[in-house]
Amino acid sequence: MEEECYLCGKKASETPDGRLTRDHIPPKNLFPSPRPHLITVPCCLTCNNQASNDDEYFRVAVSAGYNANKAGKEIWTEKVKGRTLKKGRISESVNKIRSSLKRIALITPEGVKDAAEATIERAPIDRVLTRITEGLLLRLYPEVNRTKLTFEITKLDQFKLNDPAFEIRKALYYFQIGNGVYRCWHVVEDYTDRGAWVHMFFDSAAFFVEQTSDRQIVLPWVIRRTPHHL
Repeated sequence: MEEECYLCGKKASETPDGRLTRDHIPPKNLFPSPRPHLITVPCCLTCNNQASNDDEYFRVAVSAGYNANKAGKEIWTEKVKGRTLKKGRISESVNKIRSSLKRIALITPEGVKDAAEATIERAPIDRVLTRITEGLLLRLYPEVNRTKLTFEITKLDQFKLNDPAFEIRKALYYFQIGNGVYRCWHVVEDYTDRGAWVHMFFDSAAFFVEQTSDRQIVLPWVIRRTPHHL
């Protein structure tokens, strides 16, 4: 069976150059060198190229967290400051972030700390998280019809997800890539295709993705499906 772009559905034979590229899930620009083994999915060149600015903006946003771990601080210093900012990439978006910066008193588990707050555009963040979720669906739940899905994305408190009292983690499957770069909790139900995803980056930036479907329920009970191996 011929592979299809996981975003637009084009087959290699339907693309101008007759081939598909590989998209990294999550984006490879989040990982310091040497990179670990990364998940890839088939993607047409057009969709892959269109995602590059979103990926760079996403890296700026998730590596800037107050409590980002060592990997996040490394990405911020070497990739964001050393490349994105230094070379003037996505300058319009970066300038908007800079102009929105303000000093705040941040309440943390260690007490009140001085910090900076900025306004982050939601649209590119949501697009990247939707791509990550769709890519993982292809790898973990390939039987799900992704064309019938809707994704609702919510930003989670950066401190509460690490709290042992955050019970949702116990009900979901879990994997991680890159020694704290990316953590994922997930589950998808049979017959409804409803799902829950928690994507966490650098142990600080965390998002909840609720997956819903217009698929008709054909049985009166719901069974939680077991994901395939990555």
